[in-house]
Amino acid sequence: MIIREATRDEHEKILADGYREWPKGRTYEAYCEDNKKEDAYGTRWVLDVGGEIVSSLILLRFSSARSVSILGIGSVVTPPEYRGKGYGSALLTGVLSQIKAQPSAVLLHSGIGADFYVALGFTALPDIFQKYPGSLYMIRVLGSEAPWSQVVFPEDLPDYF
Repeated sequence: MIIREATRDEHEKILADGYREWPKGRTYEAYCEDNKKEDAYGTRWVLDVGGEIVSSLILLRFSSARSVSILGIGSVVTPPEYRGKGYGSALLTGVLSQIKAQPSAVLLHSGIGADFYVALGFTALPDIFQKYPGSLYMIRVLGSEAPWSQVVFPEDLPDYF
């Protein structure tokens, strides 16, 4: 298993995998346009097993006026034939271990419920921050033992989510 940045040539496959999961009534072209905007402030990562991409995600970097690095995880997708083998967990754990800025707040929206991400150290934000039905806004703070609410303030939470 190799965790690495996706090559430009792999972006098409990554976007196709994401579109199968989240078309949201868009054409494939519109989905790609929406997602390519993230490439300006994000890096796509893959888990490569024997030359096959078995899981992918994008790590987004948001600006922060304070000393906390605000990051987002998006488009976590493991194609159906690779699910249940720990690939998504391995990719997330590997990418999070490479984050150098401390402390860092890592945000994501879970459409699969909380259990998967809670096992990886994420916690759900309070109801007041939940914006989208069917999606749970979650956070994990790296580099601090303090509760998230002592490290990240509401104004730190990006509008992207």
